[in-house]
Amino acid sequence: MRRIFAIAKRIITQFRRDHRTLGLLVVAPVLLLSLVGVLIRSSSDTVKLGIVNEDRSELGAKLARELRGDNSFNAREIARANAEDELRRGAVSVVIFLDPDFGRRFSSGGQAEIIVMIEGSNPQNDTAAQQKISAALASALPRAITQINAPGGKVATPLLNLNYRYFYGGSQFDQLDYIAPAYIGIFVFFLVFLLTTLIFLRERSQGTLERLFATPVSRVELVLGYMLGFSVFALLQSLFMLLFTVYVMQVHTVGNLGVIFLVQAVLAIGAINLGIFLSTFARTEFQVIQFIPMVITPQALLGDFIFPLDTMPAILQAVGRVMPITYANQALRAVMIRGDGIEAILPQLAVLSGFAIVMILLSAMTLRREVA
Repeated sequence: MRRIFAIAKRIITQFRRDHRTLGLLVVAPVLLLSLVGVLIRSSSDTVKLGIVNEDRSELGAKLARELRGDNSFNAREIARANAEDELRRGAVSVVIFLDPDFGRRFSSGGQAEIIVMIEGSNPQNDTAAQQKISAALASALPRAITQINAPGGKVATPLLNLNYRYFYGGSQFDQLDYIAPAYIGIFVFFLVFLLTTLIFLRERSQGTLERLFATPVSRVELVLGYMLGFSVFALLQSLFMLLFTVYVMQVHTVGNLGVIFLVQAVLAIGAINLGIFLSTFARTEFQVIQFIPMVITPQALLGDFIFPLDTMPAILQAVGRVMPITYANQALRAVMIRGDGIEAILPQLAVLSGFAIVMILLSAMTLRREVA
């Protein structure tokens, strides 16, 4: 027991002297739990709804009025000719179509139909929108939704048929197809960042950097050389992940695989340089692991991955818009689900490229020659 307690005492003493670890034990849980709590409790779940009301009956006007007054929606009436453009631009996420004979068919006891077109590229938004629309229509038209047991044990035919359609995606897409763009981005970023940080730390601890500083090589040349070396393996990993996702896991993708790989490549280069930059502030592998809850986890929470960016409080939206994962997720989703080409994601590629350049400059400025 004396030897056991001696070992335990040594570990406790080691932790007590490591102020960064002690701080992380308190700071990381407080930060992450607070962030999750704010996202869950404060995020806006209002659905941007467009109403195409071609029904001139009182019922159609009443239904449109109630939807506009429902706090679950940010609703406005739009023209049928503009519906697809509104969905494509993201001005609305759902469009409800009330046909010219909707009120007449419903009032006469016939089966009326409402077409509900969902944008379809963001599974979190789409599922919530479908649930809210069903609930709102059940409240506005209870007689249409409620099924009454008819004589003989049969169920009466409901008066309203909700016909859900998807502007992007569709019935051939399952849940994995919708979340694949996000997990490809976050996995590439996390794995490349972690491996780069650990390997670069080993280069410092073994004295390799100190020897390189004795040569005429400049700091920028040193960072670029390491970046190119790491990039070979990072790009191979990204390519393997993409091919495995598409051909082995059978994830549907509408866009060009080359464009998807380009997004992965630019994101990976940014992650490499972030890893080189942060490895300067670590002296052990354990300290590298400490960066994960402070760097990677907020990217997943605020990067338009778990929580939709446009439903967050304004201050968290501002933080999310400076994170590279946000733009990678948006670009990958646009290509894989919407089928957009490279010209449509140029703004996202520009931001990811800018992030990589900034990380190169920061890495060169903070690179130190001492052994870790």
